[in-house]
Amino acid sequence: MVLGLLDPSGVVAFALSGLPSLWMTTTQYEHSREHEREADATGLSIMARACFRLDASHVFMRKLHAGGAEGEKAHAAWFDTHPSGPERVAALEAQAKSIAPGDDLLKHCVQTKQRLKGSMKALWG
Repeated sequence: MVLGLLDPSGVVAFALSGLPSLWMTTTQYEHSREHEREADATGLSIMARACFRLDASHVFMRKLHAGGAEGEKAHAAWFDTHPSGPERVAALEAQAKSIAPGDDLLKHCVQTKQRLKGSMKALWG
């Protein structure tokens, strides 16, 4: 209130309260986007260990982001809490290609499929 009386234009009050808040908000958004990238990578790793098709992740992400118009951007990217759809699809495609299933993972998936097949056969005859 005192600043409002001393500076009726509000420039000083904005500089003292608004700018630091804006800076904190934009840096938190970048931190949030980084967390989303990490979550996508972790999910892909879990999919690999669960023997799911890795290409399903970027196919799903492409379908998820297909609802918006291509190139539609009404605000600056630093206000986004998630990476853009095309960025996430590209990252998932690259990560899926880079996860080369090792011998242990391949053996695990083969054993899992055999156990599942055996369970289904025991259940349904």
